[in-house]
Amino acid sequence: MAVSCADIIALATRDSVALSGGPSYSIPTGRRDGLVSNPAQVNLPGPTLTVQQTLKLFTNKGFSLNDMVTLLGAHTVGITHCSLFRDRISTSDGTMDPNLFARLSRTCSTRGDPSVSLDQGTSFIVDNEVLQTDEVEERDLEN
Repeated sequence: MAVSCADIIALATRDSVALSGGPSYSIPTGRRDGLVSNPAQVNLPGPTLTVQQTLKLFTNKGFSLNDMVTLLGAHTVGITHCSLFRDRISTSDGTMDPNLFARLSRTCSTRGDPSVSLDQGTSFIVDNEVLQTDEVEERDLEN
């Protein structure tokens, strides 16, 4: 009979997705908030992992390829800071679209820690564009 902070975050996420053109879905409430918040205990995939490494991480936790794509695809709206992926744009390894590489390199070469949209094409709409534009990663999934 209570709504926790974890519930509020889940409900706000659902509403943000719906308001951005994505689906609306029901959210059960009644989660308990954690008593400890320790970032060292979180093991999430980062931008330095390949598609195959990320898939292995997800399947080791019992998720399917579809689950992984759905969860990672949720990042079609939002921003990130250059410090999170600066190592990927220090030199081109040929796995990133050259236009995206140039654009990110230009933005991230400025002072401080600028932010960029997670989805470079449709940053305020929940869609699957981010998955369609990264042909290198799609080929990796197929192999």
